Amino acid sequence: MHDLLQSQGWEQFQQALGRQTHRVGGVLAVAVPLPVRGSYLSCPRAACESSAARALAQEVGACFVRHEGDGVSPRVMRRLVEPQHTWRVALDADSDAMLAAMHEKHRYNIRLAQRRGVAIRAVRTLSSPPHAPGKARGGVDVRDFDACWSLLGDTAQRQRIRTHERQYYETMLDVLPDTHLYFAEREGTALAVAIVTYHGDTATYLHGGSLHEQRQHMAPHLLHWTAMRGAKQAGVRWYDFGGMSLQTDRNKPTAASWEGITRFKQGFGGECVTHPQTRDLIVQRGWYTVGGALVRLRP
Repeated sequence: MHDLLQSQGWEQFQQALGRQTHRVGGVLAVAVPLPVRGSYLSCPRAACESSAARALAQEVGACFVRHEGDGVSPRVMRRLVEPQHTWRVALDADSDAMLAAMHEKHRYNIRLAQRRGVAIRAVRTLSSPPHAPGKARGGVDVRDFDACWSLLGDTAQRQRIRTHERQYYETMLDVLPDTHLYFAEREGTALAVAIVTYHGDTATYLHGGSLHEQRQHMAPHLLHWTAMRGAKQAGVRWYDFGGMSLQTDRNKPTAASWEGITRFKQGFGGECVTHPQTRDLIVQRGWYTVGGALVRLRP
């Protein structure tokens, strides 16, 4: 499997979070807890053979199997569905050509950030021993991780999206191979952060955030441009910005929170990648129906 979410490193990360993992014909299946009781099997960015997936779900007591194969459109835990559309930028051109492919406003903002003294600091570019004195998990200084967590939370609140628990990101920096942590800083203040992981020919932007009060310094533009150049120097072919929305998605409930994010990502140039639709292969139909009803009742 070439996708990060099907890699051995991602499986080790899920295990470190305390989740059970399985393989169905080579496809990674992660047991994810449901809010009330039980669990479901998540097979991100892959399709399982239906009979084998159903047999495993019955064996481990999973309510359903979420994958890119047979099933119905998800009606429960919909916020945990992988985005169908993602945005990526090719890194095989030289820096001048990559800048030329960007929206002119992005080029201007990168240079503006540089003129205003925004500096990029790579906190962790290789695996380091965890739990050293004064370090958070993954070898990251406690103060750096606190700044990262604060920026993630500030951005989530502003965009009305949810973050994972703090331990999730700590474990990611501790366990997930080739994970890089970047800060954009100005006058001693962290303005933006990005967590980027290399796997195969792709550098994937997993999580990030920025300080709204100092948005005029355009730190995220320089931050990602620096991360892209770092990935290029490492011999990586693609920089994957993750999920985006299409014009046809704009009427969906989550469209408002995705619109600005999508414009930002597209401004770097690149292309949209469309993945197969995620489906739920239902195993415990009664409980799945109850779960769907509970979701509809939520305010």
